[in-house]
Amino acid sequence: MTRGMDLHWHTLGAHLLQVDLRKGNSLRTASPHGDSQQAASWQTDSRRADSQHADFLPADVASAECPLFYVSPLIPQFPDRPPRAGVPVMFPQFADRGAGPKHGIVRMVPWVSAGLDAWTLHVPPQPDQHWLGDAHLRVSAQIESGLGLSDASADATPQSSPHLQRAMRDAASASIKLTLQFEVENVGGDAFSFTGGLHPYYAVSDVTQLRIEGLDGVPFDDRYGAQISVADEFLHGQAFERLYLRADTLVMVDDARRVRMSATGFDNWMVWNPGIELAKGLPDLPDADWQRFVCIEPVCAGRAVIVAAGERFVGTVTLEQHVL
Repeated sequence: MTRGMDLHWHTLGAHLLQVDLRKGNSLRTASPHGDSQQAASWQTDSRRADSQHADFLPADVASAECPLFYVSPLIPQFPDRPPRAGVPVMFPQFADRGAGPKHGIVRMVPWVSAGLDAWTLHVPPQPDQHWLGDAHLRVSAQIESGLGLSDASADATPQSSPHLQRAMRDAASASIKLTLQFEVENVGGDAFSFTGGLHPYYAVSDVTQLRIEGLDGVPFDDRYGAQISVADEFLHGQAFERLYLRADTLVMVDDARRVRMSATGFDNWMVWNPGIELAKGLPDLPDADWQRFVCIEPVCAGRAVIVAAGERFVGTVTLEQHVL
């Protein structure tokens, strides 16, 4: 069931997205730099339904608020670095797989709001950044709340105890569906190619206890040559960076919640966590916070996407969070 929502999005890009929901449960995000420009930590928060603005949220937000995206509490100390939070956009290069800057050239530039739920960016040729194309990027978002509300309500009759009725309402309000769409349009006269996609930082209670269902049997390219499972790597605090060569539907199981992830248009999932030692070398991340997030990224990285003049690439990722 989709609730009526009063959504106020700020622009997307280098910083963090703000959302106000003044009806029903509040979805809030972080804005440590003031001018919000990158999708960030959103969560259900019934205690702040009358919020007039989004406050900065530390990394250890209350688990009852069901955070979906991680926000590093050290972001304000590093205004010149891409924020380690939310959903950065990678374009036109994924990671260090090319001659250009790592993860591309659009993470630290302002985007333009295209309504309450979309942002755009023109990326003209920039030879000094190894980019010769002419692209128009667009990222849009759609949020639905109260999924499964009718099913949950069916179990809570007027004769049910107040505790059961409250539990059913809470279960419904904690169900959220977020769809992000990434579009790349070639507005130049020649074809170009790119790699990249979206880089979500998912907040988790403890990555060493995390399960990611749907990866068994999917071929992969592991940066460190490891062959053991995701769970084993996380459990021992090892750095994990693995490109899966298909983008099958996944389910992230984190304590009492499940997040179903499905993608279209994208070819791969990249799963990344810095582990204990690498985290110590990341100045914008508290040493212990490697346990508080995981990146599961819908990307096109195994092969470059070729976009002919006048054509468009569209990739989507749909996240369905259910809190038990």
